[in-house]
Amino acid sequence: MNVLGISGSLRNASLNSMLLRATSQLTSTAMSMRVYPSLDGIPLFNPDIESSDPEPVRKLREALCEADALIIASPEYAHGITGVLKNALDWMVGTEAFVYKPVAIFNASPRSLHADSALREVLGVMSANVIEAASIAIQIRGSGLDEHAIVCDAEKSATIRQALENLASAVRPHETLRVTQGEFDVEVMDRIATVRVRGEPSKELIEACQARVLELTEVNAITAVLYDARAMQAPTMDVPWTQKTLDEQAQPQLKRAIVVPDAKLAFLARVAFGEDDRVFYNDVSAALRWLQS
Repeated sequence: MNVLGISGSLRNASLNSMLLRATSQLTSTAMSMRVYPSLDGIPLFNPDIESSDPEPVRKLREALCEADALIIASPEYAHGITGVLKNALDWMVGTEAFVYKPVAIFNASPRSLHADSALREVLGVMSANVIEAASIAIQIRGSGLDEHAIVCDAEKSATIRQALENLASAVRPHETLRVTQGEFDVEVMDRIATVRVRGEPSKELIEACQARVLELTEVNAITAVLYDARAMQAPTMDVPWTQKTLDEQAQPQLKRAIVVPDAKLAFLARVAFGEDDRVFYNDVSAALRWLQS
């Protein structure tokens, strides 16, 4: 299990960064944790340059997506989270980086209540899964403890270890199915299945994907499906017609959203799924909110 720590501070002597580094030394053998180097260098969020995918943004997104869970620790400024953290989160809003991702919120100063609540509000909009049992406030400010002392402090280290255990319990396994050309993986949470399709899809892959989704409606009682096709290559016309035929045969009573990267795949998605389902351009969070509405 891989955990990524994100600090909302740029200060070298940041207490929140120190807390995250100490936490990385308290993980179990089944867990590895690294702290993201710094949010410094991420440009100010600007929709006009979003499509260019600046390298610092891409690196952060990739690190977030690769992690099984996140721990975020941020100081409080003006009754809110820091500007550098909010800016980094703004870049991630339209991506899958936080969707369903288990997140623990660490607080190095329990008096900083406003930043804590502000962060929860932002993460909620981004469809993250904030794990309350793994979110802790530890009095580091004014304690005189350094990183090593936190690790050696019996009470504080026990609190951190318990939070890590609770975070690990919230991580759900993914299943990845490979069918001839292309592949898809499936994750189920809160009766919504997320299906991520990658590579070149074939009729065989679509049939396997449909069979797995219908199985999940029986086993997990799912009521909605989010198809993430942003990493899928545009198929030939027989592939969307295969999906349409399968729907006519099975008539699945599911609310479905399809996330696509461009107009071509949007057209093919509408051919495959019809007008009752919604197509979204590159915005997984918006698709998920629609499914939950």
